[in-house]
Amino acid sequence: MHHLQLPDGSFDEHTTFITSLIVIALAPLTHDLAVRDMLQRATTFLMAEFNEASCINYWKRSSPQYLTHRCPDDLDVLSVTLTALHLAGHTDFVTNKLASYSKILILSETTLGGPYYTWIHPHPRPAEWSDVDVVVNANIAHILKLQNVELPNLNAFIESALTSLISAYYPPLSALYFISKGYSGTHTQEFITRTLSYTPQNILERALRVTTLINFGYPPTLLHEDIQALARNHTWETFPLYLERDKGGKHTHVGNPALTHALTLEALHLATQCNKPAHLTIETPHLLPQAFYDHLVPSLKKQLNKATITTLCKATEHGWRAYTIYDNILDHEAPVSQLSEANTHLRATTSLFCEALADSPHLSTILSLLDTIDQANRWEYEHCYKPAVRPDYGSHHVLAEKSIGHACGPLTIMIRLGFTPDSPEYQHLHTFFVHYLIARQMNDDAHDWPDDLKRGFINSASVHMCGRTDLTTHFFEHVLPLIITDISSHLSHAEQALSHLTHIMDTRHLHSLLTPLRHTTEKARTEHVSIRAFLSEFEKGKPTSLRT
Repeated sequence: MHHLQLPDGSFDEHTTFITSLIVIALAPLTHDLAVRDMLQRATTFLMAEFNEASCINYWKRSSPQYLTHRCPDDLDVLSVTLTALHLAGHTDFVTNKLASYSKILILSETTLGGPYYTWIHPHPRPAEWSDVDVVVNANIAHILKLQNVELPNLNAFIESALTSLISAYYPPLSALYFISKGYSGTHTQEFITRTLSYTPQNILERALRVTTLINFGYPPTLLHEDIQALARNHTWETFPLYLERDKGGKHTHVGNPALTHALTLEALHLATQCNKPAHLTIETPHLLPQAFYDHLVPSLKKQLNKATITTLCKATEHGWRAYTIYDNILDHEAPVSQLSEANTHLRATTSLFCEALADSPHLSTILSLLDTIDQANRWEYEHCYKPAVRPDYGSHHVLAEKSIGHACGPLTIMIRLGFTPDSPEYQHLHTFFVHYLIARQMNDDAHDWPDDLKRGFINSASVHMCGRTDLTTHFFEHVLPLIITDISSHLSHAEQALSHLTHIMDTRHLHSLLTPLRHTTEKARTEHVSIRAFLSEFEKGKPTSLRT
């Protein structure tokens, strides 16, 4: 694919659209250096193609067709390109275009809140540029979904495709592929059934089928034959993905070898991600004792027996498994019959910590932390599940107490090194974990509050919405800014605590636990500002004209 990219960064001599589709397909694969390079060049090309009206045409400005066959700018190309740039990380650029995009949507709506005409054209709109296409509207829904904006009229219009999946620009499997990315309604099972009714005729259709079904929640384990066929494919054939319409109304089937390959990679990556078994990472517990030990200054590492580190890794792994099962039972995501298994893991955890601190007078400190987990779970069950009164999360320390087992391994190492529980070093490390765990749980709660509310659980985000009926609006307008501020504050406290530990260890591995949360929080802050700008344009009413 790298060799198929043109010097200007695009993947097609004539169109901008194919490059946008390839960027969307490759955006999840940025762990690969070659992909990152391709995306950087492709997105630079796309951003340069925008005109003074904040639109982008289907035809490249440098192509002959731009002058001889040019159609008006259209919402399909514009929406897909903004989606591509958003997914590739150019959120600032997209944010700057959202105000103009909202005005274009308002001008192009057939009814208030959609659906929307395909072509961007000032009024009066000629009949030839007045079609309303289900896939175009699905692609509009996709970029809005990325901005946390959902329009019921769009979902309802997309659902109309269940009775007659007809698009002027996309064959059925291609249409379902795009719908699976933008649709947010409740009829996913019907779309799955429709997708399964099509037998793929080539490798491109296999890729579209796999991605579509997984996007709709279909188990990838049931797509083994398709996935294996994609993995074995080494051809670079061209197959049609959509229909191209020129100024004269002529339609041509369009494909591209790089596009076929990109969509194949997208499907394989999605299947691989869904099939990954659950495992522990440094961000969850069982590697933390080893990583903590590895980053100590040499003089301290010499004081520790590696067998102790192994014991602590085993202890935290058992603790993590116990914690996970207990949490799933409390969330009604696991049967109570698993309680015995959780208890077995917890007994193993306690036994191993006792072994690691057998000759220490401070064993009770670690056992007390384990007791804290039980107390936090009990508080949560009694006060947060279908509560009679609003739960009081106070300073949010209960969020850390529920998962303080993450810290037990490193804190045990501190005790083995001679740092008593009241020593500054021990206290700073404990403080780090408390604020890190609070920030992490608050981040999870900010994403999970709708699902938690459905099962009657009031988490640290939804507690601010008790008694409200406008939940989503209130969350976005008032609760989300509070959460962003609180998480940022806890991350700052965690970083400050780490600054006091640099004389005993390299703290970069602990900082790495904060980095994803910091990035997520900053992204949420940026997107909150951009969505506010986007929505404010809708509230201003319809513009009277639009340059094209």
